[in-house]
Amino acid sequence: GERETNHFVRIFEYFPQAKEMFLEIANENKHQLTGKFMLEQFKEKILPTLERDSRDKGCFNDGTKPQKMLMKMLTKTPSEASVVKWMRQLNIEWDQYTTMRGRGSYLSQRMAEAWAAGKYANRRPKGQGLKKGQTQDPDIVEDDMQALDNEEINIADLM
Repeated sequence: GERETNHFVRIFEYFPQAKEMFLEIANENKHQLTGKFMLEQFKEKILPTLERDSRDKGCFNDGTKPQKMLMKMLTKTPSEASVVKWMRQLNIEWDQYTTMRGRGSYLSQRMAEAWAAGKYANRRPKGQGLKKGQTQDPDIVEDDMQALDNEEINIADLM
């Protein structure tokens, strides 16, 4: 994990125009912005531009750190997960429904909010728990019992 983050900072530090392009592409494509899309754009637009510029300046693959990093990325493109990290680090807003699920995604943020808002709010203060054997929602339990009875009947029918 740690390496990829620095990895990101460096490619955009070494090549400010890469960062500009990345942000520009992201802004123009908000409606279809995913890690996958940005990875494709990075491969097809940003990397070739960096290579072309470097060749024009006569410094392509000259052994300097920026060029070494560029060579590395040209031979092995970053993963979609890395690109998503970059998007986060650049604070790019995107339609989170189309992005990776999991921690930090729109869904888990919503869950966290719901949890904070409601889940704990309904907890009873200490010492005021339900009496043993008393159920919170009799209706639900009734339905379950009903369902069990029906199932038993069905099984009997099958015999």
